[in-house]
Amino acid sequence: MRISLAVPPHWPVSEASDGSARVIIPGHAEVPDLWLQHGPLRPLPLDPRRWVQTAPLRVESPTQIAAIEHSEATHTALGWPLWLAQVQVSLRDPQATRITQGDAAMSTQVCLRLHALYQFLEYSGEVVVIATSVERWRLHREALLAVLRSAQPDFRGPDVVALSELWAPHQAESSRR
Repeated sequence: MRISLAVPPHWPVSEASDGSARVIIPGHAEVPDLWLQHGPLRPLPLDPRRWVQTAPLRVESPTQIAAIEHSEATHTALGWPLWLAQVQVSLRDPQATRITQGDAAMSTQVCLRLHALYQFLEYSGEVVVIATSVERWRLHREALLAVLRSAQPDFRGPDVVALSELWAPHQAESSRR
């Protein structure tokens, strides 16, 4: 089970067998500076409010700190609950490498992230947009928001999603193909 996104055809998508994917937004120089990634659908956490408040604050290293700049509760184009959180990730060490905004360095910022947290019935999904270039972030922000709002669940897979699949297993198998 995974999240299905309406990604523009010229954005390359790398999908893994576990339902995760990474989409690199074209137009970068040598190293990708704007991409989105997501994992498979997971059971909804027992405390969804806590999940919405803490998931965007995860960092990859103890030298990083994350701060939510803006968040909003909204919905996808099909009406699924969606929480968006824009996060700034910075380094604790002010002497560290800085990302650029044109020719000027931006304090100790490592990246900007936009977390999209979804509730699909009893399942949750998360898509994270990561930008190391503020300029490209601003250039593609509206297109990225449109992609995030296009999300819908893809319940195909070996798991039982609805009780009706238990009563009619032959129909469930044919609908997963």
